Amino acid sequence: ATHEWEDVGLNNCAETTIEIDPDVKLEVVEKPTTVTEGDAFSLVLNIVSNVEPGEGTGWVSVIDKTTNTLLKRVGVSLEPEKTIELEVKAPKNPSSSQQYHTIAIQFTGYDMYEANNKQEFALLVKSNLPQPPTTIVGQQLFWALIVVVMIIAVVALAIKTMKHRL
Repeated sequence: ATHEWEDVGLNNCAETTIEIDPDVKLEVVEKPTTVTEGDAFSLVLNIVSNVEPGEGTGWVSVIDKTTNTLLKRVGVSLEPEKTIELEVKAPKNPSSSQQYHTIAIQFTGYDMYEANNKQEFALLVKSNLPQPPTTIVGQQLFWALIVVVMIIAVVALAIKTMKHRL
């Protein structure tokens, strides 16, 4: 030993194991911007973790924050990188013909850091009921069609009345 505090019994070598807490990061890779209520749409998610395959599990939930509805929940087994595709049924609009919904996708499970477990995006949900036109030309054509139908109905009623009198 070159110094009195130096220990050469183990040749100055020591092994230490540092436990690293599990971390899972959720990323939305593909998402729609517009859907029709009640129709299925696809989400592609990437799950990146520092967890070895078979060492942890969790759940991915898709939640409509506008209507406070769980749209989909699936169990996943963790591995360093995993891509999953989810088929989700579009939510119903509570009142209007079309409305923006806030969709939250989150991971819960074997993970110590929650900051990167959730992503949100806006989704325009259109009604599946027929809607009146919204452009000026469309509205004019719509009203013109109603007037023509009413004129035909009045003429048909007048002809029917005239036949009964003869």
